[in-house]
Amino acid sequence: MLYGGTGLYIESLIYGIDYKEEGIDKEYRESLEKKAQQEGLSKLYEIAKKIDPEAIEKISPNDQKRITRILEIYHKTGKTKTEQEIESRRNEVKYEYIIFGITFDRAKLYERINERVDIMIQEGLVLEVSTILKKYKSLPTSTQGIRI
Repeated sequence: MLYGGTGLYIESLIYGIDYKEEGIDKEYRESLEKKAQQEGLSKLYEIAKKIDPEAIEKISPNDQKRITRILEIYHKTGKTKTEQEIESRRNEVKYEYIIFGITFDRAKLYERINERVDIMIQEGLVLEVSTILKKYKSLPTSTQGIRI
């Protein structure tokens, strides 16, 4: 039994998806960031929409990170993000599985999140984060769960 996890994590277990480390084309990423600054993020959004209309439907026009990722994947592989997702789920499902979701009153959920964040701050979160930021020059995507 497995409890918790993101949709991506759960799908990787169900379909046996192996996410290969492709590396980042820093020059290309910088050129996209520059284009967004000079011409507006909407320009990148429109380019991504032409390349991969299915993927862009699920993304906010303000989500620079995900818009950039669509363009980076296509630039690096010649395939769209949607094509890659379809290919990654072609593996035979080896197990029977059931997925359950839990709903919770949104107001109560936010109240609990806010209480938890207050406790984390009282217990030294700000110092911990500043120490990490001083120690490392760059941080992986996985560290972006809490934005401070």
